[in-house]
Amino acid sequence: MEIKIQSSAIKNSVMFTKSEICPYLRLCKYCNSIQKKRCCLHHSVSNNDMIMCYNLECVNSHDCIDAIENILKPIQIPSIKDIISNNFTVKKPLLDLKTNFIPRIDLFSSKKRNEQIKIIERNNIPILAISLQNLLSSKKDQILKNNFNKDIHDIIDFNGKILLVTNISDHFCEKLLSNIDQYISALKILKPDIITTFDANFYLTQPIFITKYQLNQILIANNRIKDLNIYQIGLVPPVQVKYFEIILDRMLNNNYKVIGIPFLEINRDKKRKLKQNYIDILNKFKQKYDFKFILISTNPDKKIMSDCYISQSWVKIKNSRNLNLQEKIKLWDVRIKKNLKDSNESNKIKSIYQWM
Repeated sequence: MEIKIQSSAIKNSVMFTKSEICPYLRLCKYCNSIQKKRCCLHHSVSNNDMIMCYNLECVNSHDCIDAIENILKPIQIPSIKDIISNNFTVKKPLLDLKTNFIPRIDLFSSKKRNEQIKIIERNNIPILAISLQNLLSSKKDQILKNNFNKDIHDIIDFNGKILLVTNISDHFCEKLLSNIDQYISALKILKPDIITTFDANFYLTQPIFITKYQLNQILIANNRIKDLNIYQIGLVPPVQVKYFEIILDRMLNNNYKVIGIPFLEINRDKKRKLKQNYIDILNKFKQKYDFKFILISTNPDKKIMSDCYISQSWVKIKNSRNLNLQEKIKLWDVRIKKNLKDSNESNKIKSIYQWM
């Protein structure tokens, strides 16, 4: 992403001396030498949402700069009331899951892809996942790459259901949110059986005003695709706990019956506190709503007890250059069987836990 910044923003930035290093430095992976009094973690965001930041390494720095330069005005930042007012009913919510583990596959090598599909079919898995990221064009005025401009079933030759996962890189998130009509046209060409809803740039350490703005954007975008004749999973992004509850409640009230949560960022929390907070919230909501939840980009975990997992790690082999394709196939088969076993055990534990 190209970041353009006016010189006044640079002039206003104040650097720390060595003795004044921000005490919150370790909490924000983007923070390096930013004025302490303007840090979103130093101030109480409940009292001041419009926090200044001058760190150009942050993927959302352009939003901060727009706020500083008064391009993004305070009146444009939605309140919680604005966010929950995005009330609509999705036409085709995915109602249930036929498996506890959904494997994601490679797309770029047809030979590897075909072998992975054979393994999925041999293990009687009725659905596979592919990442929308692999299909998107980097060209400004084009959504799909030329070789993916047709029915996805014809491209990968799979007899089961195909889930298109929209947990994609930040610049592609912004591209889709800015080109919703073109994205809808692309979906009608691809004809996936199931999609996850819109994603955006979310980081646990970003200023709250960005989180609120992005949450509102994805709900507005989801409203635009609510009538598509494609089953939909409501994607709930990894945001601060308070806002996780708000967006989860909104999605469930908008009729989504299966919720997907991208866990790549959350898995970096080695102490597992955030992960457990999310799971506790999901289980609490299950007492009020009838829904399933999928953890995206994570392996089955018997301690977490999710309804389902989506992962590509079963085909990711470290130091695999010395392995031939047949050796990789054997490893893939072992790994997918382990993921199926672990996910089934997790589901059994979950059932017992809920019964108790």
